[in-house]
Parts: sequence; structure tokens; C-alpha cells
Amino acid sequence: MRIETIITAWYPWLALGLGLFIGSFLNVVIYRLPIMMMRSVTEKAIQSDRPDVNLWWPPSHCPHCQHAVMPWDNIPLFSWLLLRGRCRYCKCAIPALYPLSELATGMVFFALVTGYFPQFTLIQILFLACFFCLAYTLAVIDIKTFLLPDGLVYPLLWLGLAASVLNIIPVSPRDSVMGAIVIGAFTWLLAHGYAWLGKREGLGGGDVKLYTACAAWVGLNHIAELMLGSAVLGVLAFFIRGLPPFRRLNTTNPYLPFGPAIAVTALLILHMEVLH
Repeated sequence: MRIETIITAWYPWLALGLGLFIGSFLNVVIYRLPIMMMRSVTEKAIQSDRPDVNLWWPPSHCPHCQHAVMPWDNIPLFSWLLLRGRCRYCKCAIPALYPLSELATGMVFFALVTGYFPQFTLIQILFLACFFCLAYTLAVIDIKTFLLPDGLVYPLLWLGLAASVLNIIPVSPRDSVMGAIVIGAFTWLLAHGYAWLGKREGLGGGDVKLYTACAAWVGLNHIAELMLGSAVLGVLAFFIRGLPPFRRLNTTNPYLPFGPAIAVTALLILHMEVLH
């Protein structure tokens, strides 16, 4: 057996391992980026009791006992399993979102390489992986905080435009740019029209930007599917949230984060285009 064949056979497993570590970093972004945003909004936020953090500092630590997480306790997925989901020192529960994010990212990376290689180059697969990472992070942050950070939305937009120019995705640069412009303008008018007529916000500014970024990936010909699909998912989520098992979780905020519906719809459209 040729050495190239042996190395290629390991690609999915290398992707799985890489995905676990990338998923661990996404957890950091999901937790810390909203804190960084809230601190930078107003002087009042800066003077609040929110910790002074960035994506790199302080090192990983338990939010309850503040004890630093040792490297051997910071191995994606496996450390959580070995510690049985609890801090080694104070025994407080570690949220299950952390290992689930790591596992989900690892499995997506594994699936991308298994499903698309060698028909697609590793560069093409890398772009698809970047789309997933940004879309997933934005969706979770929106669910937790109702924020869609520009620091993630704009890279998603520019990566989509770059992917069209480099022929990474089956969308021409013209369709990528026009799709972003058309859906951006339409959703901006829709959001402001609803706010003017209804005297309250419906579609947020972050949702408009996310629509624009995702349209750069799916192109002008698929913006109708993007809007319709996300609307259907949004309505479905609204009804699910009203079911008795979920009703008690939504007593304080009547609004529904719409970013996940946009991200999931764009992800499905993009992969259907690639598979086609």
C-alpha cells in the first residue's frame, strides 16, 4: 500500500481530532465574546462587575472557584468525561454544552472530510468547515444572549465573497455580491418597516447582517429559499417554545432568537448546492 493512501485514510480521524480542539475554542468564543461586547458598549458596562477578559486571557478557569484548569483537565471531550462533568476542585457542574460543542464540531469535521474528500480539495473543505464554525458560534451566542457579534458576522461575509472568487463554492462572484446586496437591502427595509408600523423591533440589525453574510455563500438564486426556510424554522421554533416542557424556560423574554434559523437554513442550502 502506498504511503499516500495510508496518510489519506487518516484524514477523517485527523479532522475529528482537529474538530474537537476547534470546538473547545468555539466554547471560549461563545462564553467570552458577549462579555467583551457588553463591557465595550457603555461606561456603565465597563464599571460593572463583568470580568475583564478577552479571548486569550485569563487562561481557562472554573467560574465558580476561580481555580485554573490544568492542561490535563482541558483535553476536549475526554477531560469532561473523566471528571464526570464536574470541576476537579469545587465539584461544581461543568455545562454539558462544552463537550457537546466539541463533539459536534469534531463530528462535522469528520463528516466533511469523509463525504467530500477527495472529490473536493482540502481547501474547499476548510472553507466549508469555517462556515460551520462561524454559523454555529453565532447561533449559540444568539440563543444565549440575543447578540450576533459583528466580529463573527463580517468574517462570514468576507469568507463567502472570497469563496466565490476562488471558485470554492458553486456561486459566481457576481451572484455572491448581488445576493448579499439584495437580501441585505430587502431585510433592512423589512426590519425598519415593521418597526415603524408595529412600534417595536421585529427583525434585529444583527439578523439583517447575518442574512447578508449567508447570502454571499448561497448566491442570488437562493435568497428566496434562505428567507422562506429560515421563516419556517423560526415559526416552528416559536411553536416548540410554547409547548409545556419549554414554556417555563421562556418567562422573561417574549422575543425569539432568529439567528439559528438563518444559520441552519444557509448551511442546508450551501451543502445541497455543493452536493448538486
